[in-house]
Amino acid sequence: MLSSQQNPSFFHVYIDAFAGTGYHLSRTSGGMVLGSPLNALLVQPPFREYHLIDLDGNKIQGLRDIVGSRQDLVLHHGNCNEVLLQDVFPRVQYKDFRRGLCLLDPYKLTLD
Repeated sequence: MLSSQQNPSFFHVYIDAFAGTGYHLSRTSGGMVLGSPLNALLVQPPFREYHLIDLDGNKIQGLRDIVGSRQDLVLHHGNCNEVLLQDVFPRVQYKDFRRGLCLLDPYKLTLD
């Protein structure tokens, strides 16, 4: 899937609209497992930019505690319906050779 990242003219962006804390409880083992945002940070070759969004400020703070300060990562505290349109999608323009993978996996079905 990411083999095209070897083409330096493309700028790949990972977007998780419901990032959560970065971990979740496994239904099968009962243990904590990495969630999609932390798994995305481990992908090789890496995305060039990451946008993690959550409405819950405590979850964003938890992510900040885990990932620290990274130049390639933006944590957004807010409603993804607004954050995506106002802050994220304008940065992922086709004409600029930017391509985004956007995950929309809400906790509840409240996506507008």
